[in-house]
Amino acid sequence: MAGSILETTNQHFLSALVKLSEEQEIHVSEDVFSHTGMKLIARGTQVSKGLYERIVNHKLLRPLELSLSVSDGALPDYSSMGEHLFDEMPNLKQIADWKYGRVTPVGMLKELKFPRQAHPVLALAERRTTCSLKVDVLVTLLAMGIANAYRYNDAKLMAQVATAAMLHDVGELYINPAVVAQHESAEP
Repeated sequence: MAGSILETTNQHFLSALVKLSEEQEIHVSEDVFSHTGMKLIARGTQVSKGLYERIVNHKLLRPLELSLSVSDGALPDYSSMGEHLFDEMPNLKQIADWKYGRVTPVGMLKELKFPRQAHPVLALAERRTTCSLKVDVLVTLLAMGIANAYRYNDAKLMAQVATAAMLHDVGELYINPAVVAQHESAEP
């Protein structure tokens, strides 16, 4: 089954990665090998257009996402967007305004921690569309509000909910952008 989607690097993810590399530095943090052991990209290489052609038709030994690092500050300021959404949508505060000691929804957005390997995927996800960041933070605030309604006073659970909610749309990076855009334009 040579060339199947299960055996090659996802071209849509790779295209988005190359596009992001035009805006910010993305480096390969470890050598990238094909499944046959051939070294395709050396550690420290900066992601660029040449990366696409170099690996798009290869099955990799490890997922490319685990071999990338982005520059510091690559992730957006989720807490500022949360504050903006609370100001923009007063009803959102009724759903997602809670406090556990000093922990608040906006404070939790500020403290979100992701593994290093998730940073490139999150940076890409937040640039899918012009409103991706806003939607992701809105979904996260709503998810935390629902979790709070069912399990009051559990900051650890709330952090897990926030992390999962922020990652809810990363799968779109692996789908043809034309299909995603077609779906989004069909929504009411």
